[in-house]
Amino acid sequence: MTIDILAFLLSVIVFWLIIIFIIDRRQFRVHHDIIDKQLNEQSITIENLHDFFCKQNEKFSKDLLLEKENAEKETEGIKISIENLYEITLREFTEHTNLIVTTKSELKDSQKGIEVSLREYSKDLVAKSSSDLNGKISSIFAIINQLVAENKELKKKIEFFTEIESDSKQLNTTEKNADRESIIQKALIELSKEINILKPDKNGIDTSGSEIPTESFTKEAEDNDLPLPDGLVRTVNREEFNSDTGTLDEEQKKAFLLMEYSNENIFVTGKAGTGKSLLLEIFGRFSHKKIIKLAPTGIAALNIGGATLHSTFGYYNLENLNLDDIAQSTIRLKPEKKLVLQNTELIIIDEISMVRADIFDKIDIILRMVNNNDSLFGGKQIIIFGDLFQLPPIAKPQERNYLIDRYGGIHFFHSKAYVNGNFRFIELTTNHRQKDDYQFFDVLNRIRNGKTLDTDIDLLNSRFVANRDVLRRVVTLFPKKAQAEKVNRDELEKIDAREYTYLAKIQLNKRSNQTPSLDNIFPISNNLKLKRGALVMLTANDIDKRWVNGTLAIINSLEEDKVEISLDGRNYIVYPQDFSEKEIIYKNGRLEYEDVLVVNQYPIILAYAITIHKSQGMTYKKVACNLENCFETGQAYVALSRCSSLDGLFMLNKVTMSIARVDNDVKEFYLNQTNSQIT
Repeated sequence: MTIDILAFLLSVIVFWLIIIFIIDRRQFRVHHDIIDKQLNEQSITIENLHDFFCKQNEKFSKDLLLEKENAEKETEGIKISIENLYEITLREFTEHTNLIVTTKSELKDSQKGIEVSLREYSKDLVAKSSSDLNGKISSIFAIINQLVAENKELKKKIEFFTEIESDSKQLNTTEKNADRESIIQKALIELSKEINILKPDKNGIDTSGSEIPTESFTKEAEDNDLPLPDGLVRTVNREEFNSDTGTLDEEQKKAFLLMEYSNENIFVTGKAGTGKSLLLEIFGRFSHKKIIKLAPTGIAALNIGGATLHSTFGYYNLENLNLDDIAQSTIRLKPEKKLVLQNTELIIIDEISMVRADIFDKIDIILRMVNNNDSLFGGKQIIIFGDLFQLPPIAKPQERNYLIDRYGGIHFFHSKAYVNGNFRFIELTTNHRQKDDYQFFDVLNRIRNGKTLDTDIDLLNSRFVANRDVLRRVVTLFPKKAQAEKVNRDELEKIDAREYTYLAKIQLNKRSNQTPSLDNIFPISNNLKLKRGALVMLTANDIDKRWVNGTLAIINSLEEDKVEISLDGRNYIVYPQDFSEKEIIYKNGRLEYEDVLVVNQYPIILAYAITIHKSQGMTYKKVACNLENCFETGQAYVALSRCSSLDGLFMLNKVTMSIARVDNDVKEFYLNQTNSQIT
């Protein structure tokens, strides 16, 4: 009985322990699940702790089951060891309880540590991510800025090439766009109708064979103080002179009359843009006289369709032969050149401002010798054209000293030939270039005459442009050739396009013992380098009258054997053409111009910059001027007067009163002229 009670008590105790254990275990599992969930969410460490706890719990369960089995199998041994088993069970339970408490505490501590670590980790991660993000944003901004810059450059390039045709409309003045040949033909028709000029034979009979009385013209000549050439029969309708409706203004028409119907020596001068070149060309076309047209430089001669002074009178005679040594025996002149000088009636010299006093006297003496006539200029009529306020003669220091000692000055008007030549002084005054900008015209006049005002300088400086890049297609005038060539090279280099080179070809060279400098003789480039979009100047009149010498254009396309330009919004193909240096010959009773050097090349040069000398006679709608290194009087005036209006003028350097330097000899010469103009 006692054993049964003990067994029962033992069973109750065991059952109680099991229930307590199970309750504890259930609570433990609840806590364990919570902890497990936290560990799963927070870190791998919590999972490891959960696995460890599960293993310990399984071991404990196995031990309990083993004890139960042993208790059931060894009932008898339970009586002896029940107290020990109780103590062991209680101790183990306490240990497990402590383990659970410790585990909970450790789990809480771990959770706090994990939260702190997570916060720090998150903070570090956010800081690192923010830093990386800022770096990426900076990189993106840098890329965007680069793309914007590249886009601007690309836009500029696209505009540079796509705006060729529209830009070409802004280059030339109305005068340049007009058909110069049509203007000349119209002037010739007007002259024919208005003055009814006839070319009679020696008996006073016109080409139709009907005799025209001389009385009417004689009276007109007397009334208007016009000389009557021998053998001339004509009638003149003076009432039809009207410069407002005609191509030539009244001054030009009156000058033409005197040039054609008198044998006087004449000096035709006038401000830049007053129509001297047009008058010369029309007179050369219209006159019935035997004329030779000469100029001091090759390019000036080419511009008027004439020859140079040196080729006509002999280089040796003009440059190497002393003035006092000129005689029949010392003159070196080919027979054909002598024939020219003997059979001409009228010699025209253009750009007379560039002719020195000794050269003018040598021309006089050579003409006397060749014609065996001691009259002034050998009895030939001389008409000279030019503006002395423009470019002066080129003279080395020793030559200048010699001329001043001998003549008192370097200019042609100091020569004995001019002083004794009784030259009729005609000054054209009607402005044809700055006709729509009187303010600018007045400024130019004051600069020309050396009467510049402070307000004139201020007005010019108001056109100052600090950055030349804004003038991508505006011609710039420089005093020196090296400056102009550098700008042309630099501007061509800036163009992102293929470069083409076109070589000049010598077709004829009668001076085979000489190597000609083509760039100096002709208005061409021996090695012409071009790119699409380049600003160029056409240097010859077009046979189809689409452009004239000096017209600006833009290269539209290029091939190895093809050049296409854009001019006034239209595209044209330009072909190479012959440029010739001429000498005058007398052949079959006529004066003719014979080629001595012929070169084939495109009539094109780069026009970002040219020298002031080369610009003489040109008119531009827009022009930039660099007057910093002007070394001659009149250079600044020539440069500024190339522009048709102040709005089209751009100054690349600030100017002072020094640009208005005027040769005192020239100023005094004009002041001393009597009022001998045609009135």
